[in-house]
Amino acid sequence: MRKTKSGIRNTEENEDKMNITKPIYPMISEIGKPSTIPQSTVRPKLLRRNEENRPIPEVQHVKVDHMPHLDNNKKGKRCKYPTCNKKTHFYCDKCSVHLCIKKERNCFVTFHRK
Repeated sequence: MRKTKSGIRNTEENEDKMNITKPIYPMISEIGKPSTIPQSTVRPKLLRRNEENRPIPEVQHVKVDHMPHLDNNKKGKRCKYPTCNKKTHFYCDKCSVHLCIKKERNCFVTFHRK
């Protein structure tokens, strides 16, 4: 044992405690290293949800200001009429819903009727 300037006695035990080359916590020295626990390589599939903004029925069935417009999309959007799944470039200006306007099926008109 020997005395230091501060008067504290240093022993081999105290010197071992003050040795900072040893990791304080084993987890700190493991940061950035790959985990030793086996992880599943199968990732769950992410579900994509398409948010559909449907108009409220009061707005949908009012027979005023429903005007068809063409969009600027390269690909057509899916017609939002429940029984139709075709692609279209027409949408209702008031409802902001894409709907078909064809000679054989006019989803635009049937969507806005009660």
